[in-house]
Amino acid sequence: MLEAALLYDTPAAAILSDGLWRRRYGADPSIVGRAIQIDGLPSTVVGIMPRRASLPGRLDENQLWLPMRMTPDERTTEIRHSYTILARLADGIGFEQATAELQAHAARMAAERPSHHGVGARLGPVTERAVRAIRPTLLVAAASVGLLLLVAAANASTLIVTADGSVQYIIAGSA
Repeated sequence: MLEAALLYDTPAAAILSDGLWRRRYGADPSIVGRAIQIDGLPSTVVGIMPRRASLPGRLDENQLWLPMRMTPDERTTEIRHSYTILARLADGIGFEQATAELQAHAARMAAERPSHHGVGARLGPVTERAVRAIRPTLLVAAASVGLLLLVAAANASTLIVTADGSVQYIIAGSA
């Protein structure tokens, strides 16, 4: 299936952005499953990206998501680029199994094509990639919030101890 999806002249799957779906197709839910023309080639709409989807990059810049399609010449040339591929694990497939299958596919590619020697694949959660650049900032923010909560708890306990002593003094003084 993966090999067929990479061929340039095969029908592709397409995911439409919420904005494109509303503007171009009038928010018609029946577009899912129908074929549309993209760059002169048929593509079957397999889904609509939710309006508030959380993916790396800016969703307002992306209108459409397609599988990477290659001409036969592109498939036989040397790989000189790094690609980011977003995919959802199928039901019942664990992270370890998916990693093993992906690495096995990369090894087959390297064995079949000498130009692909050293090609590897790495699988990771989308959230890991999305927060990679801001992880230090997030850790500092989390530590700051923790410190603020600690100071607030210390202040609250001091107030309780102080208020408790004041109440005893007032009760003792009125007797």
